[in-house]
Amino acid sequence: MFGFQLFTVFGVKEAPMVLTAKKKTMGLKDMFRVIFKNDQLMWCALIALLYQTGTGVVGGGLSMSYIYFEFGYNGTLTMIFGALGGILGVVFTIIYPLLSKKFGRDKLLYSCGFAMVIGYALMLVFGLCIPSGIKTFHMDIFGFIVADIDLKFLILSIGNFIAGYGGGFYMIMVISIANTVEYNEWKTGNRDEGLIFSLRPFTAKMASALMQFLVMLVYLVWESPYTRTV
Repeated sequence: MFGFQLFTVFGVKEAPMVLTAKKKTMGLKDMFRVIFKNDQLMWCALIALLYQTGTGVVGGGLSMSYIYFEFGYNGTLTMIFGALGGILGVVFTIIYPLLSKKFGRDKLLYSCGFAMVIGYALMLVFGLCIPSGIKTFHMDIFGFIVADIDLKFLILSIGNFIAGYGGGFYMIMVISIANTVEYNEWKTGNRDEGLIFSLRPFTAKMASALMQFLVMLVYLVWESPYTRTV
């Protein structure tokens, strides 16, 4: 992070801005008026909030703890599960310009949505149906890590790998939120990009809070096997 910030410090040159007129200060009421009048922004923000909440609950809230409860406290398994969930998302981000040019943003958005539905459905169905303890094969990574892979864990990881492609969904929504700046200017005559762009981190923080609440609620309603044994 520090290294990339140096690119901005030493690589970005900008002439001092000359203020010709004092800009009107935007109050809280004006902010809400801008947001609610931009229907495209409202839908993008709502979808981004639902996406971040859902993926946070499944990917970072419940699944990691579920692996500990179901397969034992094993950092290797959580590393494998988390890495598989991020691989396709990283690849999607790298090749997104090519994919967008060839297939269009709408088709990519639908494909990301379908990937998440298929991946999470696979995790849900086989997570409930397959018992733990069925070993598949012996794994030896570089002669250091030796493990018997559980069939249930393997299928859950495959489902998370497929759902990881849906990580591109968030990037497309961020681009869509940026596009609502021009829509806002066309509709109202003002760009208000600062306010519009602020909704992206706001939805991320709100989704994080909702994720924590939902995960806590699940743990309270459904007592884990670990809690029962204790």
